[in-house]
Amino acid sequence: MRITFLLLATLALASQSAQAQCNLAVPGGFKGTNLTNCSVDLSWNTVSGASYYVVEYRVTGSTNWQYSDHINSNSFTVGSLLSYTSYDFAVASYCNDSTTTGFSNVIIKMTKKCSTPGNLVTSSVTSNSATLSWQQVCNASPFTVQYKKSSDTKWTTVSNIAGTSVSLTGLAAGTTYNWKVKATCGSDKSSYTTPVNFTTQVTASQHKNVVFVVLDDARYDISTLTGAPSWFQTPSINRIANEGVNFQITIPATSQCSPSRATYYTGLYPHENGVTKNGASLSGEFPLIQQILKDHGYYTGFVGKYGQYLGQPKGFDWTATSDGDIYNNALYHFNGKDTTIQGNIIDVYPQLATSFLNSVPQGKSFVLFYFTRAPHDPTVPTDADANLYQDQQMPFPSNFQFYTSNYPSFYTNFKWNAADTFAVNDLKRRTFQTIKGTDDNLDTILTWIEVRNWLDSTLIIFTSDNGMLMGEHRMDGKVLALEESIRVPLFIRYPAWFAPNTIISDEIASNIDIATTLLDFADIPNTYGFQGLSLKDLGNRTVHRKSFLYEYAGDPLNGAFRSVRTLTGKYVKSYCSQTTEEFYDLVNDPSENENHIFNPEYATTIDQYRSLLDSLRGAFGDNANINNKDCQLISGAQRLVNNEDESEGLNQVMVQPNLTWGSFIIYFKNLEGKPTVIRVFDYLQHEVYRMETSTDAWLTEVDCTRWSSGVYFVVAEQPGNTYTEKLVVRH
Repeated sequence: MRITFLLLATLALASQSAQAQCNLAVPGGFKGTNLTNCSVDLSWNTVSGASYYVVEYRVTGSTNWQYSDHINSNSFTVGSLLSYTSYDFAVASYCNDSTTTGFSNVIIKMTKKCSTPGNLVTSSVTSNSATLSWQQVCNASPFTVQYKKSSDTKWTTVSNIAGTSVSLTGLAAGTTYNWKVKATCGSDKSSYTTPVNFTTQVTASQHKNVVFVVLDDARYDISTLTGAPSWFQTPSINRIANEGVNFQITIPATSQCSPSRATYYTGLYPHENGVTKNGASLSGEFPLIQQILKDHGYYTGFVGKYGQYLGQPKGFDWTATSDGDIYNNALYHFNGKDTTIQGNIIDVYPQLATSFLNSVPQGKSFVLFYFTRAPHDPTVPTDADANLYQDQQMPFPSNFQFYTSNYPSFYTNFKWNAADTFAVNDLKRRTFQTIKGTDDNLDTILTWIEVRNWLDSTLIIFTSDNGMLMGEHRMDGKVLALEESIRVPLFIRYPAWFAPNTIISDEIASNIDIATTLLDFADIPNTYGFQGLSLKDLGNRTVHRKSFLYEYAGDPLNGAFRSVRTLTGKYVKSYCSQTTEEFYDLVNDPSENENHIFNPEYATTIDQYRSLLDSLRGAFGDNANINNKDCQLISGAQRLVNNEDESEGLNQVMVQPNLTWGSFIIYFKNLEGKPTVIRVFDYLQHEVYRMETSTDAWLTEVDCTRWSSGVYFVVAEQPGNTYTEKLVVRH
């Protein structure tokens, strides 16, 4: 009996001791933060001796508590709550024997309204479908999506979406859409998200793009399709003509770099836009075709040579130009930043073009002006092409002799004298080499378009800014109205307009037609005063051009002139102190070897051409007051000729003219074939021009319109030798 009493007393004392040990404080500092539509963060002060905590919560007014048990820290997030609902929360501290002294006072918190979904993403966009997705919202289902064309006001609704994505079908190609989404959280709904945009892909027939390729100083016969030798193959260039149209008679308004390019941009004759010769600048008052296309939604890009003194390209979203007639390691202006890119421009330009093409925003049509500097002299082929055609016979001109009578006196200027036969062959070989490299790299651009199935919906134009005399009449250069100077290739591929292998030989096309043609392609009315025809209409013969006005404003060496070129003849009027006219019969004398201006058999025809010239000048607003220059028609062979016998064995540097304001020619005969550096210094010995060469004969035109007036020295430096000529620039 005594033993039993002692045992019971001991158990009672133990029980009282245990109860005394679990006399924990109710957690203080209880609060709720970071409320969302479905959760709340609860926290409280740590209770000394507590083994764990329990949180209880219920909808305010309800009798049914829910519990979160065995919480081992002094904070806890309660989830899966109803949105926009009031809840009661309390917390208790527990001993390890699962006893407690009770729960804290209740705090009341209201959850937020149903949250709008985030991270809206559009993926798998095709021409007629797209997948829309968004981030899950806690305790939300289903979702509702609305979408519409950006130009519409009415939304289409897709309801009861169980997941966090939906696929749309039956969309219009090449169209921008807006979409938004809202969530349902029980009886509560979120607001719609801010709309986001996407643009469906265009189909091949809708993706109307432009690739406009311009060579520099490439005359008309640079393809086998227009007179190049059969061994010279240019598959990419020929493909454009073979799969499209070949305009066999194409003439720029003025056959010179800057005037020709300004005409591309403005759609105007040089006498209208003011860029009548190299060194002239283009004012900002003229609408530019590239800006017009940009304003109508095209993504516009320019690669290459924009034009001397025309500034940086205007009206383009993306630009990359190179400085000077430099082929290797040139300085580039790339989207407003200057950078030197290693390599030959023939290889670099297509890389830049590809960069532009890869930057075109999804769904946008693009316009690429690809204006290479090749084959402009001093012509430098790529290393891969430098040894091509060494065993091929160059197409040497059959009329490599100067006029014997009835030619303008300014023809005798050294500027128009070809070097020797070797120089002509060397220039032609390097020209073919650089065009071959350009053709190889043109394939890169065509392939980029073709793999996207956009080739047939892309207008591809291939041409050159001007022609080039290369020994014909023993002359070398451009701007003159002679055929080799003014005729350029023009191939266009666009199946919607031209059937394959179309040849147009009975209409005259021109660079003034490019801007008008691009307007026609983009379905933009010509409200800009462009003076050209649409080449679509000319090629389809819904309009005609059988005669063309050619112009040159003159320079310090050469008189200004105007010319009419028809399908059968050519009349040239030079503005000289004495009457200076030319007339060539292009049917019986296509090489223009004889000026028939005094031939009585052509008198009536010549009068008709004179009247035609006046009519064309009036039609195109050519009312310029042209000053006569001191020049005349020469009846005998009078010109400056290099005496090659006297110079045999000598290295010579020659400058013509040695008094100039705009440009001059440097001619260096390097009979020993040594590496040569040609440099020009001002009177303070500052270098203003530099060129390196190792060819046997070297001739180039240097633009000095921006040089200060004064004395300059042209120096040819070789190992052990220096040759110097003086030059005077006077403005």
